[in-house]
Amino acid sequence: MTNSCDQRGPRSLLAIVAPDYPTAVVKVKLDGPGVVVVVGGETDASNADQVSGYIRRSVPYRPAVIVDVNGVRFLGVQGLRALMVLGTECAEPG
Repeated sequence: MTNSCDQRGPRSLLAIVAPDYPTAVVKVKLDGPGVVVVVGGETDASNADQVSGYIRRSVPYRPAVIVDVNGVRFLGVQGLRALMVLGTECAEPG
């Protein structure tokens, strides 16, 4: 079974990750073996799980992941924690 992350070539996905709290937007840019995840808006306790879950599903097999938070207007403690957990998971071998 092929995952969209296994395909080569530039591609973008856009999702508003929390329909009940439409404050965060995540855009995933796939290009070759790497991926850039652009997070915008607000990430806090109301949507941190949705944001991190979307990122996990979007980039499971990419060797290089960059998370660009330049467009984040507010990053709450839960949002920061979610990004730190993702960073730790990505650093683990396997």
